[in-house]
Amino acid sequence: METYIEANRAANGHHAGTSFACEDVTKQDFGTERYDHVFSNWLFMYLDDAETAKVFARIFDSLKPGGTFFMRESCFRQSGNKKRSFNPTKYRSDELYESLIEAASRGGFTIEQRAASETYIQIKNNENQLMWLFRKNLDATNAAAAAPPAPTSLTPAASLVDTSRVYVKNDEYGGAGCFASVDMAEGVEVERGIVRVLTNCDGNENPYVFTWSDELPNTTWALGSGCSTFYNTTEEGSANTHMIRDFANKSFSIVATRDLKAHDELLHVYKSKKWRTCFKVLNEGEAGQKA
Repeated sequence: METYIEANRAANGHHAGTSFACEDVTKQDFGTERYDHVFSNWLFMYLDDAETAKVFARIFDSLKPGGTFFMRESCFRQSGNKKRSFNPTKYRSDELYESLIEAASRGGFTIEQRAASETYIQIKNNENQLMWLFRKNLDATNAAAAAPPAPTSLTPAASLVDTSRVYVKNDEYGGAGCFASVDMAEGVEVERGIVRVLTNCDGNENPYVFTWSDELPNTTWALGSGCSTFYNTTEEGSANTHMIRDFANKSFSIVATRDLKAHDELLHVYKSKKWRTCFKVLNEGEAGQKA
């Protein structure tokens, strides 16, 4: 990587105000209202949700009011057909990316453009290379600073656990489900909590524990606080929440991926739904419905 940095410096270092660096983007300080434009290409697909939300927030803070942010990512599935023994890429949906950036900017970004790469469509027949252009609202800085952490919460902001906007009741399937207790806009934090990493537990047999790593096969399992274990799952595209997992700090945040009404059931796609043995019956059920 340093070779590329040096080549870039040699070619473009004569431009005023230009600097070059190879750093960990999750630890980099972008400053406040420094830039007119931020460009990102194939970055967030290699970060977990917690890291992505953190960098989105820093990019938002670093832009001047009216500044723009361009990003391109591989979404939904792998772009090529090369077989890999290890693939660290997170193929998120466009809906999830937009929910994460909505939450990180506190509604301070406007989507000016959203499009699929014409090159990938023509050459690879792949519509999943998505590009966005976001613009920071002119009054976004003051609005974000003045906005409360989330509506209707009665829990102190310092609390590691907040379940004030959700409740659990019997669901239509004969079990229990999690429901919104108030109206919530897309991007709002629905619930936050912490986990206990478990030992002597196999999540392939126990459906009530969370997958607590990005490794495959996964061997790390955790038990979540609050109402987190009562969220039912659904198909891709039908979920109305998403869990952001911070593996290092053993915590999570569940955010709304669309506007919610009080008493809506809260659903998210289980991270390990496609491969955990205990979820086999869920996948078979969905396959039967589609057939």
